[in-house]
Amino acid sequence: SGISYFDQDGNLGKLNYNRWNYRAGVDVKVSKWLGANLTVSGDYATKEKPLVKVGGSGDEKDYNLLLTRPTYMPESVNGYDLLAYGPSNTQKNQNQQYNFATLQNNGDYRKNMNSNLNISGSLDYDFGWSKILKGLKLRFSYSKSINTDKGNEYGSNFTLYQMLTRYGSGNHLYTPTSGDNADFDYLAASNFNGV
Repeated sequence: SGISYFDQDGNLGKLNYNRWNYRAGVDVKVSKWLGANLTVSGDYATKEKPLVKVGGSGDEKDYNLLLTRPTYMPESVNGYDLLAYGPSNTQKNQNQQYNFATLQNNGDYRKNMNSNLNISGSLDYDFGWSKILKGLKLRFSYSKSINTDKGNEYGSNFTLYQMLTRYGSGNHLYTPTSGDNADFDYLAASNFNGV
């Protein structure tokens, strides 16, 4: 018999996996001709990860979206979480409706729990006591497996912002440069459009 526990955290965002495994068994010699066996084994596992349904869903969607977001784009400006619109400042595809920090910290999650229980037993009878039936053995076996799976998803609304007028001669920068219009307040609330 034995029991084991496995715990793993991800290196990106809020990923968690843990699993318990157990096994126990017993063999009993009831008499010279009668024996019994019982084995119980199973596991219980929980997997938690962020719920990301921007531009579809999948186990690696969060990583792929983060990988394709340009590193020169800030996650937020003046407390406003930004869309990933890039130099054009317009939406080209649904994947741009993404902000890693917002999706990691808003509490949305996907949680899967599963458990498996296996029970097996047998009863062995040996007819060795009879001259006629000597060598004949009779076995009664029983086994049962019980499996359960449960999945939960929790999603909420969040707001991301488009910075309407940006710095630079091409209106493509997120930080000020020399020659920018000093009369315009780039960080004013009116310059951020919630989507």
